[in-house]
Amino acid sequence: MRHLFRKFLVFLGGITLFGIVVSFAGILFVSFKTLKIQENSYLELSLEGPLEERPMDGLQSFLNPHPSLRSMIETLDHASRDPKILGVLLRLNQQSPMGLGQVQELRNALKSFSKKGKRVIVHCDTFGENTSGMAAYYLASAGQEIWLQPIGSLNIIGLGIEIPFLRKFLDDYGIKARILKREEYKTAMNFLTHEGLSSQNREDLEKILTARLKQMITDVSQDRKLSPARVREYIDRAPIVKAQSAKEMGLIDHIGYIEELYTSLKSKTQVPVQLVKFKQYAHVLQKPKGTNKIAIIYAVGPIMRTSEGGNPLALESVVSAEEVRKAFEDALKDPHVKAIVFRINSPGGSAVASDTIWGAVEHAKTKGIPVIASMGDVAASGGYMVALPATKIVANPATITGSIGVYSGKFVTDAFWEKLKIHWQGIQVGQKALIWNSVKEYSKEELDAINEALDHIYEVFMQRVSVARKLPLNEVRKVAQGHVWTGDQALNKGLVDVLGDMDVAINIAKKEAGFKEGEVVRLETFPRETTFIEKLKLLLTGNSPSLSLGGGIYEFFKMIKNSFKSLVIDSLYSPLAAYFESN
Repeated sequence: MRHLFRKFLVFLGGITLFGIVVSFAGILFVSFKTLKIQENSYLELSLEGPLEERPMDGLQSFLNPHPSLRSMIETLDHASRDPKILGVLLRLNQQSPMGLGQVQELRNALKSFSKKGKRVIVHCDTFGENTSGMAAYYLASAGQEIWLQPIGSLNIIGLGIEIPFLRKFLDDYGIKARILKREEYKTAMNFLTHEGLSSQNREDLEKILTARLKQMITDVSQDRKLSPARVREYIDRAPIVKAQSAKEMGLIDHIGYIEELYTSLKSKTQVPVQLVKFKQYAHVLQKPKGTNKIAIIYAVGPIMRTSEGGNPLALESVVSAEEVRKAFEDALKDPHVKAIVFRINSPGGSAVASDTIWGAVEHAKTKGIPVIASMGDVAASGGYMVALPATKIVANPATITGSIGVYSGKFVTDAFWEKLKIHWQGIQVGQKALIWNSVKEYSKEELDAINEALDHIYEVFMQRVSVARKLPLNEVRKVAQGHVWTGDQALNKGLVDVLGDMDVAINIAKKEAGFKEGEVVRLETFPRETTFIEKLKLLLTGNSPSLSLGGGIYEFFKMIKNSFKSLVIDSLYSPLAAYFESN
């Protein structure tokens, strides 16, 4: 009887889920499909929550109210050719963490939009409140008008980073981080093994911060028609707490609330101005219907062999090497795919997983399919390795890349357990059977084995760089050692081919594939995005083990939870996260 009752509850839950999903989808479908764009329309884009790299699929695209970076760029491109669209109103009131590479790509899209005769108007309540507003202001400076609330301020305070070093803390608890690395500049784990910044760590971080700030100053000075020296002066004077002072400096154009901006827009034309939500406009756009395709494959997050288990410390998704390999395989099976754009936003991860993806990219090239690597905020260590076989490598000026090196290690916890009066004993059959045991220190034989493995991986990595980038091995050694570089520095070192965003990579892919100017080409994401109906069918029929009826209910509410993950990310994100991305 209890079993029958449980089945009834599952059935009832499924019916309820079906009703919720269909009702919700119906509302969205009606609101999107009945949208009529009038003359004199402005798109209103509010940047809230994390800026996702890739488009959501299935239900998530409905539940997540924020367009992806790629969706924003494609929508702006379409709107730039729409005679009914006068411009875009960009609202930056709830500033979410944005990588500088992402900001540069969105700035490029906004500037291309304005070059077509459209207006870009930015409104912000404050550029940072007890926090930096550099990234938000850098983005805003691409607009023709910047509005700031009366009590808003400009926290354009420069770039900085603080790193907690845990060596003494671990020592006090009897824990030792035993890290082996290749080479001195591979400093990602220094926060566990050092009491402060090493000279190599400081050198690389200062180099990255200085280069990125220079890029920002150059772009802001051009857009605001100020000299670079004057912009640097204002940065050193910041925070600029008075909106009027910011206006007098030429950093903003207007002081006012969003309601005043709305009134200003409507007063400039005799025909009423319509404000259209950006996501609504994006949903009614028709995608190109040509048969020729360029495949888009994403690698976003730490690189792992599979996605099983995930990374409990990661704020974003992980890169499953097997899923990426399968995406390349599927793209190669499609006869209409003539080129692949491989979008990488990854700090690296497993050497084996990176090798798997390297092999998939190399295989695509041997099949005659051009592969263009597009680097996002970061494509370092394994994230750089997987780009190496590509026909061309494209990086943003602010992309963090390089980190050619490798490390391995473990925590040694014998002293910790002794403090707790707990004594471990082990039995091994095989000289190194307990090599990864965290209780004991490595033996000499174990250290020899690990060092041999690290030397081998490091040499293979450098050999691949040498072959792919056509650089002598002795030159590769100079730029390797774990060094990190910005995109523009990497270009000067011969590590990338072109500076540019994903659109630049797509245009290169079109040329490499032999497409003619103006030829219709579809961009298709691999693995193929699941449609809403397909996702709903899986939820209700249980055709996937993880999407049985009960599992489907769980999956549905998990997606709802994920749509609000920005609340968690906003509260947890710190400069420390940016540091780990760069090493």
